[in-house]
Amino acid sequence: MTRPIGFALLVATTLACQPNSRAEPEAPASVIEPYLAIGSILAADQTAGLDERGAELAAAARADPNLASLATAAAQLGDLELEPARASYREISHDLLPYLDANPEPREGLTLAYCPMTFANQGGYWLQRGEPLLNPYEGSRMLHCGASLTWEQGVAHRARWAAAHPRAANQTAR
Repeated sequence: MTRPIGFALLVATTLACQPNSRAEPEAPASVIEPYLAIGSILAADQTAGLDERGAELAAAARADPNLASLATAAAQLGDLELEPARASYREISHDLLPYLDANPEPREGLTLAYCPMTFANQGGYWLQRGEPLLNPYEGSRMLHCGASLTWEQGVAHRARWAAAHPRAANQTAR
């Protein structure tokens, strides 16, 4: 009878000594999945879930030194109302694109989209899987507003956008 009690005590002690998983979520394999989930939440005019997905995105960004600039904005998403969260998501999106320029594998299967009308006609880019476009910046106001771009078109388009909107480009560049 002593063995089952001793074993139970060992198991209980081992489980009690495990790190608290609520303190910091385990870093996802990629920033892409939490990033896409955040876009879907915003396109649905919601904020519920931004805290969890933002924490996942922040953890993934911290795991890659090339993405450290995303971590702070991503970690704060859960504290924001809808419109400020959308503005932060644009910063995250615009910070993510140069990384994906240099690292094409994570962008496989993604659609690069651009809405020229969002943010007082300054425009904004985002990534999503497939069609139809679901605009995270406008949600139900203009859910399908935007254009799909090939990656090559997007690189040239973003260069023209940055030249035409230097103030917006500087706000999104870190």
